[in-house]
Amino acid sequence: MTEDKSRYKKGKLLGGRDETGKYPKQIRNNNALEFNNQVLRVFCKDTGIERENSPAYGHEQNGLTERANQIITTKGRSIMVENPHIPSKLWGEDDGPSWKESTFVEIVKLLRLGTLIFVPKTEVPTGYKLLSTKWVPWYKRNEHGKLVERKMRLVARGFEQKFGIDYNETFSSTVRPASWKILMAIAVHLGYLVDQADFPLLKEFMRTAGTKWATKLNWNEDSIILLSNPIYRLKQSGRQWQIRLKEELKRLGFDQMKTDTSVYANKANGSISATYVDDMISITPPEGKVEDLYCGLEKQLEIKRMGFPSHFLGVAIRRSKDSISISQGNYARDVLESHGMKNCRSVSTPMDPGAYADVVLGTEDPDPGVKAEYARLIGQIGYLVNQTRPDLAFSNGLWGRLLHKPTSTQLGHAKRMLQYLDKSYDRGIKYTKQDAEGNIKEFGNPFGLHGWVDSDYAKDPNDAHSTAGYVFMMCGGTISWASRKQKTIAKSSTEAEYYALSMATCEAIWIRNFMEEIGFPLDKPIVLYEDNNGANKLAHNPEFHARTKQINVEYHHTREAVEQGLIRIEYRQTTAMVADGLTKPLPRPGFESFIKMLNMTTVNLDD
Repeated sequence: MTEDKSRYKKGKLLGGRDETGKYPKQIRNNNALEFNNQVLRVFCKDTGIERENSPAYGHEQNGLTERANQIITTKGRSIMVENPHIPSKLWGEDDGPSWKESTFVEIVKLLRLGTLIFVPKTEVPTGYKLLSTKWVPWYKRNEHGKLVERKMRLVARGFEQKFGIDYNETFSSTVRPASWKILMAIAVHLGYLVDQADFPLLKEFMRTAGTKWATKLNWNEDSIILLSNPIYRLKQSGRQWQIRLKEELKRLGFDQMKTDTSVYANKANGSISATYVDDMISITPPEGKVEDLYCGLEKQLEIKRMGFPSHFLGVAIRRSKDSISISQGNYARDVLESHGMKNCRSVSTPMDPGAYADVVLGTEDPDPGVKAEYARLIGQIGYLVNQTRPDLAFSNGLWGRLLHKPTSTQLGHAKRMLQYLDKSYDRGIKYTKQDAEGNIKEFGNPFGLHGWVDSDYAKDPNDAHSTAGYVFMMCGGTISWASRKQKTIAKSSTEAEYYALSMATCEAIWIRNFMEEIGFPLDKPIVLYEDNNGANKLAHNPEFHARTKQINVEYHHTREAVEQGLIRIEYRQTTAMVADGLTKPLPRPGFESFIKMLNMTTVNLDD
């Protein structure tokens, strides 16, 4: 509101228009429909408020309010911003003291554990180049997106480091998505306890790699910081932390798995732990004592036990008596909001089958804005696909082939995934306790572990390559899936399906080896369902020589896996093929059947 004489402006954030409270003497408006209606006329008459409307096409007469509206709304929206990376004058709350306190807490932690040692500048070796640092503020939120705490991190500007001088090796592994899903399936089937821990001070316990003269903090002009341990964003930090954690877990009786070096198993008590940098998730038999693990780690590392993992790697986890459900509903909503697609017109499928004609490589340099948004969209959806959304695997993989030269038309097609996501943001995976005897009879193992594999034939409009897809299920939910363009052009549908079998066989053998390493060996072959009789026969015997002699030797390992009893291939009709939705865009009825066969379910994150 603007007072006409003094130009005094007053603004207030309102949840609705019925919260204004006080009545003015006169209202001057620009004759817009929201002001020129029967409801407002009756209201003004009853309250004694005079109305003055600007003439048509004469909004300049009300320019004072027009300008005031822009000023106030801009300020009001800025007030609602909660982002530590914008100027402090635009923060929506007086949280400066909170950030200062977080900085102090971080410094105290680093000093208490001896990570930072202040020394005079005169002790720096002559000619040595110091690395600079910066403070990075961030909000720590829970699985519902609610603010938990404000944290400040002292990070090194690692891009200033020189290979061979400041560091050598940098590789550090993280747990595979399939690995921790397998652990969740095992936990629900056997009634294992699931626990999560966080290492809030992992950076203080990493062993020094390379030189000690690592960083300079603008504390004062006369001193610098000597690091006794690496901090965040040094190139070697992740590797050194993994080496240290491995040593501590080995001391407690845990062995590192070869199939996934971020998973550790204790054969003595049945405990299994998976790590992702500073997050750890563990499953323990009901009679086991997970406290032994944490008490042992607490002697050497600072660890924060968090109980059942309601949130892990951006994935919400919910447990009931006989099931565990996982979903990325909150992340999906954030993706929609970042693209301005929240509450958009939703659709039932992520891709229109008719859009296949537009999957062609661009011939001109793309618009930078289109290319940037396209890459961001594919990357964000890709994380959903990687963790909990096999239903988006094909469409995201297909449009991802055009990342280097996308067109605005292709961006529009890719955004259909967001329209689908708006309708299904809370869709996830559910693992349930299984009928062990029934599963052993049908699949040869008590967990109901089996796979489905399929391929289209020469559908790529650019180079006639085929798309292969597979999905593995365990305890009623999906644990591993993929939709990939084949590297070799197939001369027949049998050849394309055989290539797909090779890809699925690799994953089946990995799953088999992983299960054996963590203490759950499979006595019978893993069942793979395939809908092509020709590929099935070729996997058992070297038939159709004249038509298949060009197949590379590398793909014949499938036949060897069958002979060794590692996998068993069985035929299923295309209408019952679960992996069909990973090889082609399906119309609505077919896609709904695909979702049903995947056993995907709605996960209520408010429970």
